[in-house]
Amino acid sequence: RNGIVLDTALTLRDEGISGYSGKHRENADRHALATFLELVHAGRIARGSYLIVESLDRLTREHIRPALTLLLNLIDNGIRIVQLLPIETIYDEAVEPMTLMMAIMELSRGHSESRMKSERGGRAWSAKRERAGRSGEVLTKRIPGWLRVENGAFVIHESAAAAVRRIYAMAI
Repeated sequence: RNGIVLDTALTLRDEGISGYSGKHRENADRHALATFLELVHAGRIARGSYLIVESLDRLTREHIRPALTLLLNLIDNGIRIVQLLPIETIYDEAVEPMTLMMAIMELSRGHSESRMKSERGGRAWSAKRERAGRSGEVLTKRIPGWLRVENGAFVIHESAAAAVRRIYAMAI
């Protein structure tokens, strides 16, 4: 659209990576956004290139200051950020002040949502740990393969445990 050619030579994905703490911008060996940022700073992604994101909260969910700094640094490096939702918006060097204000609101919303989910999840796990401490209730169904849950208690799965014991014996 609009005479823009989509370059598919480089595809970077950070599926399942949280943008809440900012770690997704560190360690290019592990995180696609960190790789992208390194390529931008090295000049391997040309000024005028586009970064397309579903919404700004897919770029980052950090607190507003580092989130806004990330957005502005990309713009300063000549990267045009295209947000598809809630409305298609292009953030570039000519971004209007009101559009930038809307970006700040969107970035803030993403951070707030993540913070609330984290707090709720933390409270739920605290309650589960407390119940487990009182009653011996199993915290989660995700357990090592050499265990199983029977009548709400851990039971050793002997054939699997034998394999684990053998591995340790061989390692020793």
